[in-house]
Amino acid sequence: MVTYSERLYTGEKIDEKKINRIKRNIRQGRGRFDLYLISLSNNGHDQLDIIHNSMFKQKLYRKFDIRIVGLASSYDEATQLILSILDETIKETGTADMKSFLEKDFV
Repeated sequence: MVTYSERLYTGEKIDEKKINRIKRNIRQGRGRFDLYLISLSNNGHDQLDIIHNSMFKQKLYRKFDIRIVGLASSYDEATQLILSILDETIKETGTADMKSFLEKDFV
């Protein structure tokens, strides 16, 4: 199941007006070549994952518990967005624990 953070980070090239359409397309497995998702990692030591949108064409992948915190139009933009999240995390908490910082934004 895919859930989205209340405070969704977006890259500069993501149109804020089309976020609901993007979410619907992800839910339905419709791909966009230029979309990367930043999610909280389910892996033990990792904090965030960058996932290409095409992975959601696989029905099995959509059944996993995936918590999306950001949308970006390229891999480079996704890494820049993660750096912005890291800066914000350090400023607000004094630590680099992005996962704990972002988990509070899920209902």
